[in-house]
Parts: sequence; structure tokens; C-alpha cells
Amino acid sequence: MLKPIPEIDPIILLKEPYNFKESELAATLGCSIHSVASWRYNRRQPQTCIRKLAAVVQKKLDKRLRKLTY
Repeated sequence: MLKPIPEIDPIILLKEPYNFKESELAATLGCSIHSVASWRYNRRQPQTCIRKLAAVVQKKLDKRLRKLTY
């Protein structure tokens, strides 16, 4: 059986240490820049699938960042 994929708020990826731009985050997650802006200003909440994809992206980036620090 597969482990469930965790969820995170994709807005985390706009902050340190990731520093995505809104347009980069939208392209990475396959959504519009308007969606990212809506999440950022609490007008809407991201769907579960976006939250899961953001967690996968964060995990991959964390691995890369750890490699850079060693």
C-alpha cells in the first residue's frame, strides 16, 4: 500500500529558502498566476491536489538544498 502524500500550503514556496516568484510557482504547479495571487491574499484556498503537489516539490527542493550545504 502506498503512503499518503502530505499536504502543504503552496505559499510556503514563495518564502525563504525557496523564493519562488508567483509566476514560477504557477508554472511549477500547473496553475494560473491568478490562482497563486488568490492564495497569497487569502481570497481562495488551493485544492488538495495542488497542496499535495506543493509538498512533493518542497521535498525535492529540500533534498537539493541539503546537497548544496554539504
